[in-house]
Amino acid sequence: MIKAEFIQTLKQTDISKDGEKTALRLKDTWRNLSKQQREEVLGFSGLKKPSVERAYTKGTVSAKIAISMAQVANVNPLFLTGEVDDASLFGNTTDILTKFLKDLGYKPTKKDTISQPVQEENKLDENDFLSSLPTALPNDTIGMDFVDEEYTVTDLGMISMMAEEIATLLNKDATVKAEALTDVETALLLQSLSIQSKFSDYKKAQFELVKYLLLL
Repeated sequence: MIKAEFIQTLKQTDISKDGEKTALRLKDTWRNLSKQQREEVLGFSGLKKPSVERAYTKGTVSAKIAISMAQVANVNPLFLTGEVDDASLFGNTTDILTKFLKDLGYKPTKKDTISQPVQEENKLDENDFLSSLPTALPNDTIGMDFVDEEYTVTDLGMISMMAEEIATLLNKDATVKAEALTDVETALLLQSLSIQSKFSDYKKAQFELVKYLLLL
């Protein structure tokens, strides 16, 4: 994570690449945060709530807001600026955010970051968990590749039914991996997928599947 002291030195210049996407994504991400998480964003950025609301109303985002919200909500800052369409933030968060800042011309050093705790062996990141899910639907269910993002699913009832069908295909390893997630990791995983599900039918189906799996 990036320390608040450094974040608060960042400029308020708009770095959005797509105002329309930034407005929608910033607003949805902010509204999906808990009261405590919103306070963390404001604490990191040194800003007041009206500043964040004004940003998503205008479709603008500064490095100060992007970094603060990205590390609290666990989303890719490039997703907030409209540069990429995948909100996932896999890997070492500090390294990713540091690179993001350096690409903007800032020079954060090691003293400006907070080291992340080493992940225990029985803990998994979101990417590892999702990679354990089956990659295809049963032939008699819908007859198409589950990871094909070209198809459209708009009926949540259908998605839930698909999730139940796919759950029958899960092997023991996938179930064990789900159980290995801590409460915090589970909350972050669901929060991340919840945000992404608003922009992709594939992610919406994946979100329903993961929710179903975690309730097994």
